[in-house]
This record gives sequence, structure tokens and C-alpha cells, in this order.
Amino acid sequence: TAKQGREFIKLLKFYIKQRQVLDVEKVEFHRFDLLFTQPIIVQTLAKVKSGLFSLADAKALTCQETFDYTNTTVAGLTDKTEGITNDGPSNPSFFGIGQIGNAAIEEANTWLIENTGLFFNADEIKTGDITKQILATCAYLGVLSNILDKKFPDNQPTGNEYKKFVFAVYNAG
Repeated sequence: TAKQGREFIKLLKFYIKQRQVLDVEKVEFHRFDLLFTQPIIVQTLAKVKSGLFSLADAKALTCQETFDYTNTTVAGLTDKTEGITNDGPSNPSFFGIGQIGNAAIEEANTWLIENTGLFFNADEIKTGDITKQILATCAYLGVLSNILDKKFPDNQPTGNEYKKFVFAVYNAG
């Protein structure tokens, strides 16, 4: 019938539009990839548990914290307008794509200074400097690894199990 035909065309147009959004998001998702490969990030992550954590691990953690970089309420993502976007819940006490709190920012900065000689300004994390947000996330992995090593010097998990433990602690806040 004509009504079914109109409904089909309407659904087909909706489907095509959603596919276009998905195609754009496939590009959008990778927009920070080069930032993760900057020497400052590579150098920092290499200092965490003798290089156990990869750049992909750091990206996966930040993706998990921001709904795969779609949450436009997160500093650094507020200008995202293409692809998939959402304004889902974002705790105002946590900042940047790593969703790090004030105390964690300070601890990450201390770890960074002690282990690499590098430093970041906390305001850079809060106002959307993605490179510094990645740097803080990687440094905080160092903080958590140090805590794990001190609290559990014997019978620690290794390899991927160790990473899972650190990720769980990171997610616990």
C-alpha cells in the first residue's frame, strides 16, 4: 500500500542517516590517536611498571571513561558535534578524558615529576588540553601501580591480570 511505502522510505532514510553518523564516528573515534603516540606520552607510559601498559591500554581506559569519546560534557570533548554524541552523566568532580579527580591529579603530577622530570598544570587537565589529560591518565596508572606494589609485595598478579587489577582500582576512583 502507499502508506507502507511511505513508512518504508521514512525508515530507509533514517537508516541511511544513522549509517552516515556511524561512518563519521569511525573517523572521530581515532582523532586522538596521534596524541597517544607523542614522545611525552610514550616516555611516561614506559616508566609505569617497566612498560607493562601499552598505548592501547591507555586509550582503552580513556575511552571507557568517556563513552568512547562521545560524552560532550567532558572537558576536551565539549566541541564534538559530529558522529555519535551524548551528554550523559559526567561527575563534575572528575576531569578530562581520564576522568581524574583533584587528589588523583596531584598524585599523578607528583609521580610524573619523580619518574620523568615532567610536570603539568592541573588547570590544563580541567580545561580540555587532551595531551595533558592523557599524560595525567598515564601518570596515574603509575601511581596506582606503585600503590599495588607496596601494598601487595608478594603474590602479585602479573601481565594482563596485573593490568586488570590496576584498571579496577582506577575505575573505583
